[in-house]
Amino acid sequence: MIMIKRNRISRVLATLLALALLAGCGAAAPTAPTEATEATEATEVMEATESVAPETQEPAEATPGQRDVHVSTVDELLAAIAPNTTIWLAKGDYHLTAAENYGKTPDGVSYTWEQIGQPEDYGLVIMDVKNLVLRGEGSEETRILTDPRYVNVLRFVDCEAPGLEALTVGHTEGAYCSGGVLRFDRCDRVTIGNCGLFGCGTVGVMARDCEEINVINSRIYECSSAAVSVTGCRDVLVESCEICDHGKRWEGSNAQSLFESVDTDGFVIYHNRLADSDLWYLVDLVRSRNAFFLSNEVSGNLVNLAMFHLEQYPCVVDGCVFEANASVAWAPEHGLGPVGPDGQPLDGEALESMSLHDCDPAMPFPAIALGETAVEVEPGGTVSVSTVDEFLAAIGPDRTILLEGELFDLSEASTYGKVGSEYYRWAETYDGPKLVIENLSGLSIAAPPGDAPSVVISAAPRYADVLSFVNCSDLVLEGFTAVHTKEPGACAGGVLYFDGCHHVQIDRCRLFGCGILGIQTANCSDLTLQQTEIYECSQGAGEFYKTVGIVLTDCNIHDVPSPQFVFSGCRYVEWNDEPLTGAQYDVGEDGWLVEVASYEGENGAAS
Repeated sequence: MIMIKRNRISRVLATLLALALLAGCGAAAPTAPTEATEATEATEVMEATESVAPETQEPAEATPGQRDVHVSTVDELLAAIAPNTTIWLAKGDYHLTAAENYGKTPDGVSYTWEQIGQPEDYGLVIMDVKNLVLRGEGSEETRILTDPRYVNVLRFVDCEAPGLEALTVGHTEGAYCSGGVLRFDRCDRVTIGNCGLFGCGTVGVMARDCEEINVINSRIYECSSAAVSVTGCRDVLVESCEICDHGKRWEGSNAQSLFESVDTDGFVIYHNRLADSDLWYLVDLVRSRNAFFLSNEVSGNLVNLAMFHLEQYPCVVDGCVFEANASVAWAPEHGLGPVGPDGQPLDGEALESMSLHDCDPAMPFPAIALGETAVEVEPGGTVSVSTVDEFLAAIGPDRTILLEGELFDLSEASTYGKVGSEYYRWAETYDGPKLVIENLSGLSIAAPPGDAPSVVISAAPRYADVLSFVNCSDLVLEGFTAVHTKEPGACAGGVLYFDGCHHVQIDRCRLFGCGILGIQTANCSDLTLQQTEIYECSQGAGEFYKTVGIVLTDCNIHDVPSPQFVFSGCRYVEWNDEPLTGAQYDVGEDGWLVEVASYEGENGAAS
């Protein structure tokens, strides 16, 4: 069963109560119309606390050892940053760029200034602090601001239980921004309550590798890219917020999405009002499990590509209302769409007819298929496949996949653009999905021995690499041809792509266009390419980036433009046992590599 743990919901309710009691003049919660006859427990808590006059509220029980510091200037604010501290900010604006030590970090403090963009531009970074809370007198009364357009207004790194309450954060009015509002890196138990987060700022809340993020009863508005963007996080909750007017600050522009997530487990978007934004997508989730979009009011948005863009895993949608939105599609033509609480796909008619009602985020949901299971193979064993579906089902660690069919057209797979498995996924490109094999070791893909590679693995999208491998090791690719299908038009994708892969052997393969490059690598090591033919690619034979240990032996390279090989930030590179120390090479008439002029600012293959 998929469910959100009730002890987590209890913590959220406790947080709501504490925020309402302590915020005093905090921003009122946006009220979304509902058809439910009973309010949720969380709504009851908010309504009960909002009815208490600020002067009669009593502070919630403080964290043991927590000290209170009252400040009224930006210099006092900076001086008070320390663990186990609640900083009470008086009414007014706190301009970080006006600080006496702006750009200069004193000794022994829990923050630093991060230089980004222009030499005189600095962003405040709070580091390694536990239980630091910044509390204002209300989002209309207290503001933390910065001038530089390239920096995040506030960034927290390696912090535990940071909190922001009853204040507004943003850049000063002016030019276009490329920095966000709040950013959290490797932080746990983040709480943002009764706050205003605004653009100019690319993203309202950005988080990387964090756990337990609660954005509650706040207003996020006028950002140029996204309202909430999380990567590699766990347990993210956005509840009872007003999220509006994104992507509309500059004429002719639009935001990417309101909510975007990559590699996140547990993303709950609950009981919010989402209105009047100009976007590519409303919700954009990539490889993110346990995502729920519940009891939200969605109105007046212009969605240019699709409401829901989901890669690898679905998103449960229930209890929402969609009114007066303009959208090209509910989901991309290829890929996943939203599902209901029963795990069944929701089409446009089902979403448009959905009525706003209260859902309990803690309720158990039926199990939803998260991808097929790889065929079981004895460690080191071989599985023979003759169709593309059999090939995909066989992808897994410590095995050899023997290709006994003639053509494996990835675009004809029954799972094409849908849910993959633990070891492969479909990544969306401009004109269709591409196959990404990831997080495994000991996989060999081989065709039966023959004079020439007659077994073909192909892909139709012109922007997709034919085969991509991410975070894999001990890979062997042997004896087959990899190519885009023979469709009209040029390609923008390559043939083989490796990212973060180690101990890779490519033997007796044919890699050819349409495809811009035969092989591309990034952050790899120990790559061997032997007796392989690369031809008719539009940009070269291979590009290698930050790859250590490249051995090229007896390869046939022809009909590709110069430079045929590019090595950037690479070490220990050999061509037919001859060490290479340059950055760009072509194959000479005698079969040896000839160094050609490098790009300005080369980062060559010094060994």
